[in-house]
Amino acid sequence: MLVVEVPSYDCLLVEYLKSFPEQADRIIDGWGHIMLFSVPTIKRLVEEMGFHVIDVVSLGLDVQTIIRYVKTAEPPIANNPLIHFLSEQGQCIQDGLERIHKADMIRVFASKR
Repeated sequence: MLVVEVPSYDCLLVEYLKSFPEQADRIIDGWGHIMLFSVPTIKRLVEEMGFHVIDVVSLGLDVQTIIRYVKTAEPPIANNPLIHFLSEQGQCIQDGLERIHKADMIRVFASKR
């Protein structure tokens, strides 16, 4: 059995960071996350290594991280309407992102063929 968890390129958090790259301290860090993956890419990589993909799960902290970024932005934008919207609807949005494999982490479960 193989379980792999990698950061996702195809997620809301990356889309946010394309507009605000100076805030990219969570998804890309020089100590661990130096490469991002899409679901098809990580599945293909796992299969090329001789494994059979059993399941793919998308999970993450996209919404919570974006709220933190907006609250701590320079110049401060803590009263930004985005914070209020995400604070109220954030869990529903995060659940939806995970269901459609668009959250900031991808977890792959695989077995040897």
